[in-house]
Amino acid sequence: MESLIASVAVCLARRTGLVGVALLSLVFIASSCFAGVGSKDAAWGLDHFQHTPYTATEGAPEGVTSLVQTTDGYLWVGGSEGLASFDGLKFVPFEPRERGQLLSTQIYTLFADHGGGLWIGYDGKGISHLKDGRLKHYGSAENYQLTVTTQIFESSRGTVFAIGRGPFSEFQNGHWREVFPTSNLAITAATIDRSSTLWLGGIEKVFGLVKDRTKWSMRDFRPRAES
Repeated sequence: MESLIASVAVCLARRTGLVGVALLSLVFIASSCFAGVGSKDAAWGLDHFQHTPYTATEGAPEGVTSLVQTTDGYLWVGGSEGLASFDGLKFVPFEPRERGQLLSTQIYTLFADHGGGLWIGYDGKGISHLKDGRLKHYGSAENYQLTVTTQIFESSRGTVFAIGRGPFSEFQNGHWREVFPTSNLAITAATIDRSSTLWLGGIEKVFGLVKDRTKWSMRDFRPRAES
């Protein structure tokens, strides 16, 4: 439920331009509220909840577009001012351990993978992976063709996918490749289910991709008629 609240908050931030403090306040309210769900006293008032706002004074970034938690427990916040981590007490702007920097301060989306890494998608070309303080960038040399990355997700087998402005892509053996020729389908959202079917959603259509060994094939989604 907390992840749902966070997702809704991110969506609102993107559509309305809400600053980071609004998003972060909502997330921390959710963390407190749902800790008490299932108790006998269902009619709790606001006085039962602890609300801790974080503003720019406390180091909270503005222009937030994405918030995720990596396996080490840190929260990562991305937006128009770059990337910052939150350890429960303070925000720290990201600085790589080695030479290098983010491809852009305009971050569109973040994704925490099962291996403890953080994928960074930009409102611009390229994609980055952060793990153990080290950044690895992927661009045209690694066949990453998206010029804006709007969503990153992972299958149960650890395959990472990305959608955005450009071909729907998957990451394999250090390089990216087009999953299926979807450039004309206006894909706006994607996910993968337990049966490894990729579900893609567009403005007027939802369809699935099923993999047969090495090739993906399209399968239209046709809801059953009500009886």
